[in-house]
Amino acid sequence: MDSTALSYRIRAAVVLAGVIALLGVAVYLQPDRLERFNSGYPLLKPCGFLVQSGYPCPTCFMTRSFVYMMHGHPIKAFAAQPFGALLCLIVIYLGVGAVQVLVTGRPWQPFWSRWRFRWVLIGFAALFLGAWIFKLLFGTFVTGEFPIR
Repeated sequence: MDSTALSYRIRAAVVLAGVIALLGVAVYLQPDRLERFNSGYPLLKPCGFLVQSGYPCPTCFMTRSFVYMMHGHPIKAFAAQPFGALLCLIVIYLGVGAVQVLVTGRPWQPFWSRWRFRWVLIGFAALFLGAWIFKLLFGTFVTGEFPIR
């Protein structure tokens, strides 16, 4: 095995370990426990911004979204935090790419690598902020869950 293929495989193994750890936690956590404001999980305390303002911060409910996706509830995941559901799909996609590199020893490029970095960054930021605005509007005017009192 040449050193280049070994280098690709080592990087892919690191990526895959991160993917497995992240998705493994999402599988371990129980969605019904996360539906309560205080889940009882010691490391998952309520967001300080949410507690103080009554409204979610941009990353609020990302964990819940990942958990719903990994438990087969994509509609609940997108309702909880659309960007979190999208990130979960991206993490799964990166895991598949890492497995491909481990098997073949050849480099793998995600589909967005062909795009200009600036546009990827702008799109990422727009989706992130758009998901937060959606969550604020949906939670305030549709479900009535915000502001939390």
